[in-house]
Amino acid sequence: MAKKHTGLKWVLLISSFMAISTQACESSANRPAEVKVILFEKNSAIVPSKEVVDLALWAIDMKKRYPIHQWMTIGGRAAPDETNASKLAATRAAAVKSFTVEFGLTKAPIDVNDYVNSAEEAKMNGEQARSVQINLNPGCPNNCCDGQ
Repeated sequence: MAKKHTGLKWVLLISSFMAISTQACESSANRPAEVKVILFEKNSAIVPSKEVVDLALWAIDMKKRYPIHQWMTIGGRAAPDETNASKLAATRAAAVKSFTVEFGLTKAPIDVNDYVNSAEEAKMNGEQARSVQINLNPGCPNNCCDGQ
């Protein structure tokens, strides 16, 4: 009779481990963000043609590699010595957003923001002080619980 209880204990123990492992992945475990930086000329919000081509190729790659997109952030930046820097940063971000939409990166909500670097940040960041950074956060099926 003691053997039946021991077997039952093993079944219950294994069942509880299976339940724990199933519950361990109930929240989203997204992949790391993919980042693309688009550089601009000083005082310009026109996306350079080289950057448009690079962005188009990046968009194709992101759509092919990641069928699920959790969210995307587009951040426009300007250096403080640029003309009307705040408006310029926002216009840069809007221009890049329109290209991402045109290139089909519309599977997730898009958050757009702008930022004017301080003089010290602009010096440290160099030409990236005049840029737009895209962060695409890909997801995966089953909240990445399948080890994908």
